[in-house]
Amino acid sequence: MRKGLILGSSLAVVGVGIGVLSLSTPARSQLAKALVWLQPTTPGSVQTGHLNISGTARTGTTYTNSLRVGSSATNGHYLRTDASGVGTWQALTIPLPYDGTGTENGYEGLFRIRNNGTAASIFARNTSGANARLAGDSYGVQAQHGTSFNTGQLGNSDNAVSGSNNFNPSYGYLAGASIGCYGEQGSTTGVGVRGRVYATTGANYGVHGTSNSPGGAGVFGLNQSASSGAIGVLGQATSSSSGFGIYGEGSQYGIFAMATNNTSVPYGGWFQGSGSNSRGAFAVGGGTNSTYGFRGNSSTSTGGAETFGIYSLNNVGAAGSKSFRIDHPHDPMNKYLLHYCAEGPAPMNQYSGIVTTDSSGYAWVELPAYFGDINRNPRYVLTVIDDSDDFVLAKVTRQVEDNRFRIRTNKPATQVSWLVIAERSDRWMQAHPARDQVEKFGDERGRLQRPELYGLPPEMGIESDLPVQK
Repeated sequence: MRKGLILGSSLAVVGVGIGVLSLSTPARSQLAKALVWLQPTTPGSVQTGHLNISGTARTGTTYTNSLRVGSSATNGHYLRTDASGVGTWQALTIPLPYDGTGTENGYEGLFRIRNNGTAASIFARNTSGANARLAGDSYGVQAQHGTSFNTGQLGNSDNAVSGSNNFNPSYGYLAGASIGCYGEQGSTTGVGVRGRVYATTGANYGVHGTSNSPGGAGVFGLNQSASSGAIGVLGQATSSSSGFGIYGEGSQYGIFAMATNNTSVPYGGWFQGSGSNSRGAFAVGGGTNSTYGFRGNSSTSTGGAETFGIYSLNNVGAAGSKSFRIDHPHDPMNKYLLHYCAEGPAPMNQYSGIVTTDSSGYAWVELPAYFGDINRNPRYVLTVIDDSDDFVLAKVTRQVEDNRFRIRTNKPATQVSWLVIAERSDRWMQAHPARDQVEKFGDERGRLQRPELYGLPPEMGIESDLPVQK
């Protein structure tokens, strides 16, 4: 009889082995219920029993329907082996730093974490308290600084991008529920939204706004301060030659300005030049037919108040002629009638009328009560109106005194047309005496108002530094 012990397959994970013992027929019969027999085929015949092994069991491939481990504090851990094959139970962790590779896995990517609750799918925090969350209940990504608590979000319930500064406080977002871009800054020198381009050529924009609504605006600025000098939109160009603080271009109006304050004096626009040869405003009419460099209008006067289409607080000058223009009375639909101002080297006022001498040939000519307050050095022109064959003479017998003067004709009861021309002497003229010749100063010296009249090129003109019209 041959006797021998043959060790078959074993399961190292749970310490369960399969032993096969070769015994005699009676012994096999006696131990049939205690042994698992080595079979030459796979899977072979099903055998029922228990394996109790103290020692080491080794196996190649083991198939089992269920696996049971003893109760311990390591339940739920995973088994990890060392280089020698010795396994130990360990808590589930990912060794850091983690580095892994994989293949394409569609839109879900290679690493997937889902949270069926309302908290974030991924939360991270460092020792300074800075933290970040991915896929929270109302945002895609959120991050917060640990000490300043500045916060930023991507894809929250209201905005595509949003962020807040805890100190000022300041806030901003992109692609909001009804606003494309919004910025709020609490600093005394802060900027709500700022854009900048660095290219020195090309049609680039620091901030570009568009609107397709007829009642909307490409860019809207609002200053809610009640103080004077508050600015809704501020434009500034630092070019030393031909920059534009604000440039407007439109099919009907390049720039439209309106003031609505009824408690003070509102101005639709305010223009001021601060250079040594400054101009408050310059306007050019670029059409080919009837063009106007500047055209002013005023609403109809109410309650006797005066209205002015154009009014100056200082002197008014023109390089060309000065005229009034009305619709021609004989052809108002097709022609204008122009009358021109009489020019002279001194500012003058003139008064005229018709007076009839008395039976002695004398007459007093009454002038306005303010005549003496605003005039000096009067000149007189007398013209007799008489259809007889008599030659009638007229002369001034007393000059202006107490705002009147006296004339005499050599024929009584004679009509006389009179004209008085006097130099302006109101308080403005007393403070700013008129000059008929002045020197050119600054950039105007060596240049002409109308260089083309002298056969010279446009760059010899005093306005040659104007920017090229876009």
